[in-house]
Parts: sequence; C-alpha cells; structure tokens
Amino acid sequence: MQCAPVACVPCRQKKRKCDRLLPACSRCSSVRTNEPCWYKNRCRLICPVGPDVARQPTKAKMSCEQCRSQKRACNRVLPSCTRCQSLSKECVYGTIPAHKRIAKSSYQISTGDSNTKTNLRTIYGPEICIDYPVRDSKYIPGLLHHFCSVLVIPATAALPNSLARHVQSIWMRYAMHDPCLFHSTIFSASAHLDGLFGIAENPRTIYHQLQAVKLLRERLRQPHFRVNYETVGAVLGLGYFDILIGNADGVQAHNQGLIQMLTTKHDQGVETEALLGLANMTHFTLSMVSNTDALYLSRSTISCDKSSHPANPLAGISAASLLSRVLARAAARTDILAPQLFTPDTVLYLVGTAHVFAQQDANPPLRVSLAETTTAASATILTLGAEALRLTSFFPSLGDQSTTATNINTCVQLAAKICRNLLQRAARGGPSTSPPPPTTSRIRTRTMVTPIITTTTTAKPTSSTTKPNPLHDDISLLKATLPKIDFISWLQHAPEAYIWVCFTAAAATVAAADCRDEERSGESENDDWTSFILTPMPVITAMDSAELRLMREGWAYLRWLRWKCEA
Repeated sequence: MQCAPVACVPCRQKKRKCDRLLPACSRCSSVRTNEPCWYKNRCRLICPVGPDVARQPTKAKMSCEQCRSQKRACNRVLPSCTRCQSLSKECVYGTIPAHKRIAKSSYQISTGDSNTKTNLRTIYGPEICIDYPVRDSKYIPGLLHHFCSVLVIPATAALPNSLARHVQSIWMRYAMHDPCLFHSTIFSASAHLDGLFGIAENPRTIYHQLQAVKLLRERLRQPHFRVNYETVGAVLGLGYFDILIGNADGVQAHNQGLIQMLTTKHDQGVETEALLGLANMTHFTLSMVSNTDALYLSRSTISCDKSSHPANPLAGISAASLLSRVLARAAARTDILAPQLFTPDTVLYLVGTAHVFAQQDANPPLRVSLAETTTAASATILTLGAEALRLTSFFPSLGDQSTTATNINTCVQLAAKICRNLLQRAARGGPSTSPPPPTTSRIRTRTMVTPIITTTTTAKPTSSTTKPNPLHDDISLLKATLPKIDFISWLQHAPEAYIWVCFTAAAATVAAADCRDEERSGESENDDWTSFILTPMPVITAMDSAELRLMREGWAYLRWLRWKCEA
C-alpha cells in the first residue's frame, strides 16, 4: 500500500500514531469518520467513509469594515472578529474595489505625490491595459487628469446637458481613439500647466502641438476627406490656448479655418451641436476679451442654404437678466430647514443694485453695437429682491456658519457695491444718446494671462496730493477674496452670482483705469480685464448647454456696464 512521508494533520494535532496510509489513514477511516484525512504539503485527500466537507479559512485577508472605519486593530477572525463580538456589532469583511485603488494610485503618480517613478502597468500588471492612440509616455496620465479635473469641471459637478459633461464623455471617448484629437487634448493640458508655472517653450508642449498640426494638415489634404467630430475638436483644442496667451491672430486663424470646415459637408448629429456650442464659446470669449462683435454659429448658419445669415448672439437679451438670475436663486427655497447662503446684508446690497437697475427703465433703450440690450422690467427684479429679502429675514443664513459662505457673501457685497457706484457715477455724468463704436484693438500677444486670479495687488504708497481711489481698493479686495473659493463651491451654491461678480469686476477695471495714478500702466488694466473674463469660464461650461444662454446674458451685461463706465 502507498504511504505518505509524514503523518496526517488530524493525527499530528492529537499526537496519535498514524500509519500514513493513502488516501486515508486507518485511524481517520475507523475513528474519525466525520472529519477528512489530509496531509500537509500534498493535495487534500478526503476520507472515503466521511462526508465531503471543504476546508474553510479561519481568517480574512484584511480587517473588517467596522475596525477599519474606527482605525482599530482587528484579528480578522471569521466569521466575526473579537472586537465586533464584544461590541455586539455586525462584522463585515470586504475588499477595496479595483477602480478606487487605480484612481488613488493614478492621482498620486500624476500629481507627483509618489516618490517612485513607476508606471501603472508595472504596479498592477497586465490586467490594467490603457491603449493610447499615440506612443505611451509616463506623463500622459497626469496630463489627462489635469485636463479632466482642472481645465474642465468634473462631470459629477456639472449639469447633465452642459458642455463640460460633453467634454468629459464624448470628447474624451473620441480622443482615446483619434491621434489628432488626442495630441490636441494633451497640448491644451500641457500648455495650461506651463502657463501656471511660468514655463516657456516646453519641448513636451511644442511636440504635441506640432504633431496635432501635422496630422491635421495630412487629414485635410486627403481628396475625399469628410469633416468629422475629431477634426473639429482638434481645431478647437489648438485654438483655445491662444485665447489664454492673448494670441488674437492665432485665434482668428483657427476660427476662420473652423468656419470653412463647418461650411463643407460634415457629419451631423447631437454631438455636432455640442461642438458648435464649444466653437461659439471660443468666438464669444475672444470677442469679450477684445471688446468686439461676434456672430452666432448655428446649424442653419453653416448649412448649404445661403439665405440664412448668422444671428447676433446678443439680440433681445436684457442686460439685467444675469442679476435677475442671482435674485431668483436667492428667492427660491426648495428646503425650509436648509439655511440660506446669502446673509440679509448681502441681499440688501443686491436689492440696492436692483433699484439702480430699475431707474434705468426711464431712459430710452440702449443700443450696444449690433444687439439691442435693455434692462429688465423693474417689477421683475424688485419683486425677486423683495422675496429674497423676506426669506433671509425669517430663515437662518449659512453665511455666518461657513468660511466659504462668508467669502461668497463678501464677494457678492463687493460686486454689488462696485456695480451700484458705477451706475450712479454714470447717472451723475449723464449717459450719452448713442454708445461709441466697438473697440477694434487687438489683444496683447504672447502674454500669458492666468484665468484664475491668484495674485493680490499690492497697494502703492500714495502721496499727500493723491486722493485714494475706493474703486481700486474694492477691486483689489475682490481679487484677494476670489481665490479663496473653489469652482465647485460656486457651482453648488451660486454659479450665476460668480459670473456676475467676475464680469462686474472686469467692467470696473475700465472705470478704475480712467482715474488711476500716472504710475499705473495700461498693460495692467488689460491683464485685469482679461483675467476677470476668463475666470468664470469653467463654471459657464459646467452650466451652459450648446445654446450658451447664460454666457450671452453675461456678455450683454458686461458690454452694457462697460459702455456705462465709458459714457
């Protein structure tokens, strides 16, 4: 008979003599009929006369959920650990989901938190396989993370039908399969990082830009090429960064090429509508920065029908629509138990600004360039202001309980004070009967303008003969308070107020330049104007759909307020 080299495990545990017979010893076959007979370091052999009972593990691989949440030691005993048994609590063992482990490691590697230069594939092995449409490099995951979390607000915080949600889903899906669009996406993220850290002529950024341009030219040279989503997206990715650096000629060239491509035969669909929205956003942003006019591109505009003409994006939009949105959100109350964001003082500032807007109804309609933009009816904004003031008087306010809410209230109060002072000064000076022609000056080229205002202006010592400028002080205080609030907080609580605050500050820089000291230069004014306009663009992308209604209302308010300052 065949024998095992060592005694079976049950006999060794009981310190009994074992004949080491296979497949089961004599003692286990005759005495221990209810337990299996198995030998260590060999395949488990079940006693033929006993039941087929599988060997169960005695300890879990990791601590239970209760001990991990409380950060306590766990002995990992199955089915319940000793600590949970003593506390009479349910003991649940689980594992960390794979997507959470991958996301954490990807973030650490992309942001430089890890000291080891390791690739994701080295850590997780062949089960994680990311096939990029271009040659893989160790910096690509970090740039993709920056593009999806910094340049564009995450999809979880954006509205379902917004352009940010489209970029996070459809754009990235096409980019992962098309080399040209992928190079353009990586170039936008890398160039934005270079601007934040002050890096000039980064070889990585130049490489992806040249590769995107090369693939785009090769694609356009094809005789039977049909314009598709990937081609239009690559042009938008290359042209967006020119706005940030103030390269007006480059933006104009990209826009003209984009319009020529859209007038040819191209794929139609819902995805094309979102691309047109992104193209219009690029047009409008450039026009707002340069204070010029722009045409609204729609599907009928780029169709083969020559009778259709581009519409004016500001036609029929009221300059007070954005303030009405701010008051409407303050007056809306979905949960009675939830505290209000705005304090009574903030609402009083907004109501005072609404009264100044209401006084503009006595004036004739104001024609701003090609679009007629008038103030809203006084009854509308005054009614919303009264309702918002009533709610903040009876219910508690969140502005006294949270630092973020306090900073938001401070920014809104400063913007309301600036707006009211600008309108009152324009009323005392007497507005002109017709506005001046739109400015045709170009943006200063090759000067990086950071869209997120993170620098605080240092007040220069004034002489005894120089009068202090309260408007300049309010703008400086606003520039110092805005960086303390992140985009997500504005988007969750008061997105319309954020746009209104930034555009009010942008118009105020024009008025502050008129009464500035001789030491202050016009270049600083232009940088402040551009920075305040570019700052709320991520929030607008997370709120607006392809129609860009919110952005056009903000543009109408900005142009009207600037004309008031220059009148």
